[in-house]
Amino acid sequence: MDSLLAVLIVIFFGLFIYYWRKKNKTKKWIFLLLTILTSVIFTQTPYYKEQSVKNAESQRINSSKKAESKKALLSSQKSKSSSIKKDKADKSENTNSKSSSEKQRHKSNKISRYFTKKKAEGLKLGTAKNNVIKKIGKPIRDDGQMLTYDDFILYFENDKLVGGNLPAIQKKVDKKIAKEKEDKKNYESKLKGYAQAFGRKPVDTIQSMPSVYSADRVEDNRVYH
Repeated sequence: MDSLLAVLIVIFFGLFIYYWRKKNKTKKWIFLLLTILTSVIFTQTPYYKEQSVKNAESQRINSSKKAESKKALLSSQKSKSSSIKKDKADKSENTNSKSSSEKQRHKSNKISRYFTKKKAEGLKLGTAKNNVIKKIGKPIRDDGQMLTYDDFILYFENDKLVGGNLPAIQKKVDKKIAKEKEDKKNYESKLKGYAQAFGRKPVDTIQSMPSVYSADRVEDNRVYH
């Protein structure tokens, strides 16, 4: 029955098209009405109703699947977004932690360099090289006659401290040089005074000063030395 109605619908509709092209108005409308009537009857058959229910169920399932798929996609995007935010937060936290650690290490190094510099400023000229290293720590470079530290350089001769680029060390060097000049000047002045004094004294008086000159007799002559 269902198949017969379906065949009739196709035939009636085909005849409607045929007479519509032939411009036969009477038969055209007859077959149009027959097509509509047959279609209405077909929609009341169990087969059509069953197919309608199946189609509706299929549409519902497809709609449900689409909704679930959309929900899963949104959930995935949300999870991905949350993961990205978490990664950014972790990265930011790691960066902050690293920055804080670097600042702390830089501060610690700065304090260490400060005390090393202060110890170096207290060194005495003539201090042995190995004692210098023991007192202020190992340098970053040892060139034999020069020790290089982070903020200053020390100079040595015969493994003895003779100078450096620290103002406190240079001040000691300048003071030593000034003292050596003063001692030399005093010594020269003393010798000059002795020469002037000896020039005004008789020979017998000079001979009586063995701490100044000692004399030996060579035949008839006296030699001073």
